[in-house]
Amino acid sequence: MTVRYLKHKANGRTVVVGYEVRIHTCILADFPCDFKGEFTIPSAVCIDGKQRTVTGISDLAFIGCSGLTRIVVPDSVLFIGKYAFSGCSDLTYAAIPRSVDVSSVAFAD
Repeated sequence: MTVRYLKHKANGRTVVVGYEVRIHTCILADFPCDFKGEFTIPSAVCIDGKQRTVTGISDLAFIGCSGLTRIVVPDSVLFIGKYAFSGCSDLTYAAIPRSVDVSSVAFAD
């Protein structure tokens, strides 16, 4: 598994997010636990000079991000893994397209 870290702007600060690289796509794999506020997952990111569609959120990706209050998931995401949002105690809003396959324990603590 190759993970590349990219900088994003969110809530007036720079956030470094890890993406697991696949052949033509990637999945969000690592998010900083000290983040506070809302984050919108991009539908695509540029990694190694190639545009890659974000197709998933891995197991444990946002674990322990207690300051995350809102998450917006794009239509490009096909799945949300196990315990992806475990420990996100301040999360009050999640915009997730109906087409996304959400693990039954994605939001479990």
